[in-house]
Amino acid sequence: MVILFKAATPISVSKQLLAETYDLTPAEAALMAALLAGRSLAEYAETAEISPNTAKTHLRHIFFEKTGHRRQIDLVRAILANRIFAAAQRARSQRLLGGTTKR
Repeated sequence: MVILFKAATPISVSKQLLAETYDLTPAEAALMAALLAGRSLAEYAETAEISPNTAKTHLRHIFFEKTGHRRQIDLVRAILANRIFAAAQRARSQRLLGGTTKR
């Protein structure tokens, strides 16, 4: 199965779900959610009122220590392929559309 998304389409994922699935701290989960939503590391750092170096440290922990991925695109692909997140995304889409779909 191939899933295609427009590059500009943000992905909204629960920070709590990210934290539980990947054993992330709240700060790491917030950063991952921001990246999935299409924000840059610099944008996240500014919004979170942390230094860019602190954001980079969180990112290193997410990539190397907690998920085993080395590139942001690989991490996003893994999250999209994860059945938990796929189900959460489908449920969110159905709520936004105001109905349910049968499979």
